[in-house]
Amino acid sequence: MYDVTRIRAAEDTARRLAEEKDLLLREVHHRVKNNMATVASLLEIERGATDDERTRAVLQEARGRLDVMVKVYDDLHRSDDFREVPAREYLTTLVTAVHGTFNSASRIELEFEIGDETIKTALLFPLSLIVNELVTNTMKHAFADADHGTITLRLYRSSADRYALEFRDDGIGLPASVRDGGGNFGMTIVRGLCTQIKAELEIENTTGTTFRITFSG
Repeated sequence: MYDVTRIRAAEDTARRLAEEKDLLLREVHHRVKNNMATVASLLEIERGATDDERTRAVLQEARGRLDVMVKVYDDLHRSDDFREVPAREYLTTLVTAVHGTFNSASRIELEFEIGDETIKTALLFPLSLIVNELVTNTMKHAFADADHGTITLRLYRSSADRYALEFRDDGIGLPASVRDGGGNFGMTIVRGLCTQIKAELEIENTTGTTFRITFSG
């Protein structure tokens, strides 16, 4: 009888701790979302308060990066497994959302070649920001006045313990200055994030541009 009582007491304690943990996680999630919403509102206010087009564009890009982080956070919160998320569902949704914010979206087709891979949560934020920058740069610069274009995103195993994320467009190609290490702020972010996750970045500039990012998964 004594042992049964102790077991029930332990079960009650475990249940109570689980409920308290769940409540705490929901509260943290709520506060983080509110803070992100506040920052987004401030960026939007600043964008509306300036007539300088360059400043407006910079603020819009900053808002886009914040939107990506909000999406990652939301997806992690809804995920059944906090260790990893399905790559195909996540990346197609992300790329489609960023692509859809541009007026030229109807002219630019999206293609995806992603198997049943998963992305570890430790890589999710940096990879999401990398993809956001590549889509944004491509939509802004790769197609100019072209009537049609295609963006292709692939994710595949390049070896037993490494993955390759390949982002390809059939646009006008990159200037040599960008390909050789220079470029705009977006490319600086891409290179910095690749360094952060110890990924190798390759850029090919034939028949459009291909970015190949190889990383340990």
